Amino acid sequence: MRVNAVIIGCGKIAGGYDNVDSNKIRTHAKAYANNNKTNLVGVCDSNIKKAKAFGKKWNVKYITTSVDDLIKDCNPDIVSICTNTEDHFFLAKKLINLGIKNIWMEKPSSENLKKTIKLSRLIDKNKTYFTISYYRRHEKSLSNLNLEIKK
Repeated sequence: MRVNAVIIGCGKIAGGYDNVDSNKIRTHAKAYANNNKTNLVGVCDSNIKKAKAFGKKWNVKYITTSVDDLIKDCNPDIVSICTNTEDHFFLAKKLINLGIKNIWMEKPSSENLKKTIKLSRLIDKNKTYFTISYYRRHEKSLSNLNLEIKK
C-alpha cells in the first residue's frame, strides 16, 4: 500500500537541493520519490511560479498556493512543512486541526518556546505523528567542526 504525500513550501530543502536522477537524498521530494511506499501527489507554495517549477521537476500534477485546497483535494496521509520558521507553528496547528495525522517538518518547530510547548500539547491531544528534521551530517562545516573536536 502506498501513502499520499504533499509538500508545503517549494524551496531548497523541499526539493531544490536534489536532482531527480541523483543517488543522494537530501530533500523531502527526493525521499518521497525514492520510497516505493509513497506518492508525492501535491505541492503548495505562496509563489505559484516556484510551485509550478517544483511540480515539473518532481513530476507532481497538483500544484496550488492554497494549503486548504491542497489538503481537501489531495487527501494526504503525510504532509511535509518546508516553509520559513515563522510559518511552522501556524501551519502545523492548521494541519492538526484539519485532521492530518502525520506531519514531517523542518526544524525548528517554531520561533519560540511558548509556541513549541503549545504545539507539543496539540500534537499529544490529537495523537499526531510529528517528526522534525535535523541538521545534515554531510554539511562540510559540521564535518570540519567534528574533525576539530576529535583533534
